[in-house]
Amino acid sequence: METLKNFLPFSKKGGTQSKESNNHAVIYTRVSTKEQAVNNLSLDTQKKYCQQFAEKQGLMVRSYFGGTYESAQTDERREFKNMLAFVKKNNVSHIVVYSIDRFSRSGASAIATIAELSKKGIFVLSVTQPTDTETPMGLFYQNIQLLFSQYDNEQRRTKCITGMKERLSRGYWVGKAPLGYCHIHDANNKPVVVISEQGKLLQKSFLWKVHERLTNTEITKRLKALGLNVSKQRLTEVFRNPFYCGIITHGLLNEPVMGSHEPLVSQELFLKANQIVKKVPHDYKHQVINDDLPLKRFVKCKNCGVPFTGYFVKNKGKHYYKCNNPHCKSNTSKDKLHERFRELLSGFKIDEKLIEPLKVQLKYVFEHFCKVDTSEYAVLRKRFCEIQQRIEKLKERFAIGELDKALYEQFMEKFNEEKESVTRTINSLNGSNDLSSFITYAEEVCRNLFVLWEEGSYEHKQRLQYLLFPEGLLYSKEGNSLTLSTGNLLLADKIMDAVS
Repeated sequence: METLKNFLPFSKKGGTQSKESNNHAVIYTRVSTKEQAVNNLSLDTQKKYCQQFAEKQGLMVRSYFGGTYESAQTDERREFKNMLAFVKKNNVSHIVVYSIDRFSRSGASAIATIAELSKKGIFVLSVTQPTDTETPMGLFYQNIQLLFSQYDNEQRRTKCITGMKERLSRGYWVGKAPLGYCHIHDANNKPVVVISEQGKLLQKSFLWKVHERLTNTEITKRLKALGLNVSKQRLTEVFRNPFYCGIITHGLLNEPVMGSHEPLVSQELFLKANQIVKKVPHDYKHQVINDDLPLKRFVKCKNCGVPFTGYFVKNKGKHYYKCNNPHCKSNTSKDKLHERFRELLSGFKIDEKLIEPLKVQLKYVFEHFCKVDTSEYAVLRKRFCEIQQRIEKLKERFAIGELDKALYEQFMEKFNEEKESVTRTINSLNGSNDLSSFITYAEEVCRNLFVLWEEGSYEHKQRLQYLLFPEGLLYSKEGNSLTLSTGNLLLADKIMDAVS
């Protein structure tokens, strides 16, 4: 035997456990929802019985975990993961829970976790379902309990989804209200979704998109000046969500249904906004902006219908447009095509007999938009006062030593930027509230449309082009002619009918 001791260093480590079991333990408590955590005594009750159980079993409690609400459907829980890390690192052999479903309700995943822990000499003990988890029979019984917990979860989920489908099909929203809406309770104490203050600002974004054809970047800047910070991506989601025009779409529904909530905008306005949004990827997203070639992709080849692109000839110092179809190769110089376009715009001149009726209509339009601007102006003034108050409070806190210089300068810069942004927006509204200037400018535009196009920026030219000719124009090299597409001709006929 003495000889065999010399071979102990060569022994292979075996067994299913990497450490010896001891009487060290942790207690883990959990509830499923925030309401239970705040209003329920379940957490205190769980902790009390777990402590009593640990004392009877002669266990020394090293630490407490949980004490909050965490879903048991997945093991990706912060307190749960902290607890597992602690027991593995600190030589703890027992995890005490009130019932096995407080540990987990994820079935097979929980079984795998417990199996991994048992290999390390760590066992889960349930106060209300006591079993010897160090024996195969005890582990089997515990696994059965975990599977029943998962089954119960699936049953509850099925009932919940059925109820959600039924409520959605009747036009009632379930879950968190979309941006611009909030939940309140009606006279019968039933939850309803209503438009919030943010919603009133989002309503303006639809109007700006349709009536002023602003880009999402410009709209987000305006909204920020009014006090609503929203990203371009989030704004795109808003424009594409029919909830805002009173229609509910949901993954649990096979088709859209009319909602019971108040729509933010009309269905007509929503569809118009989305027609503009749909055009953006095709007309602008992949297009390289070139101030010298505003008609690029707007004009198409009359022979094959392919949009024109542009290029620059260095030795001539000139820009050219060309059909991108390699079998067509129709091209023309920038000067020729722009001259044809100017001639086309010159034909769009209002009849002198219609000038006076136009002024009357412009007055109504001006008054309508001034009402919108007045409400916007009030919001901006309120926002300006709030920022000014923050600046004064910041100065006061700095003066009495509550803030150091670095923080003071950081926040002061931020508040001043916001203040300047709001001021610019207010000034733009003040500058637009001149009826005579508005009518004079509109009259000049109607008489000299081509001048407006020539003097405008690339973006303004694009807007004017697509406003007048939504379907674009067709160019024929043979006759050096620029003509309207079929869709534009139909639109022109409707306009002429309306004018006459």
